[in-house]
Amino acid sequence: MDSTDFNDVLPNWQQAGTALLPKSDLYASSDGAFSLRTVDYGGKHFLRVKNQLKWLRDYSGQGTYTNDPGNENSYESSHMWTVRSSAGTGWRNAVDPQAGSCVKYGDVIWLQSNYADYQWLTGGRLGGNHAVLTRNFFQDGATKQPHFEWIIQSNHTINSTSIPDPRSSSCVRLGERFYLRNVVPESETTKRWLSSLDYWTQYSNDVWSNLFTSDISSNAQSLHSYKWSFEAHELG
Repeated sequence: MDSTDFNDVLPNWQQAGTALLPKSDLYASSDGAFSLRTVDYGGKHFLRVKNQLKWLRDYSGQGTYTNDPGNENSYESSHMWTVRSSAGTGWRNAVDPQAGSCVKYGDVIWLQSNYADYQWLTGGRLGGNHAVLTRNFFQDGATKQPHFEWIIQSNHTINSTSIPDPRSSSCVRLGERFYLRNVVPESETTKRWLSSLDYWTQYSNDVWSNLFTSDISSNAQSLHSYKWSFEAHELG
């Protein structure tokens, strides 16, 4: 028996110590198992920080932060993000050119807010290239494109676009932990990783956030604050 054998069974939590239940007893096939679902381009997902009740939120189409949506009255769409292969048209419901294809480690992805049209997650902004915001790519222009592009990585020690991810042939699955690297600016390509801080900082007069793009190797934050996972929007 190896680890793959557990893809076809479920623990019988009602009678601990008894045999495992085949998924075929509960599903039409094992393909429906949550652990086997891939993150596909065009899919809408929640983005969560490892081991914390903190999900990425777009606030009013400008600022971003992480919080527990259960503790506030907010629209579900403000915590939902569409994974894209490019900027697309700007419309939230537009079909992605690679719709149906899985996201693989090492891919460059765009994260579009579902709170408002024409808003994408962007990093390395403002002074010090630390701010994480949502912006309209078409208004910012092509010179700002690297701020909108995120490399999804299985390993935080990879800090060059010329080095392939060790899992580059593998699809990203729901619930798997990964890192998001923002290659901004060009002179500091190794130093911008998305992280959720334990404190809040003021980006401008009206924008506060607990998100940063910062260097993993020099930051005092726990490594866990840089680990993210996609969670399903709909399980059906």
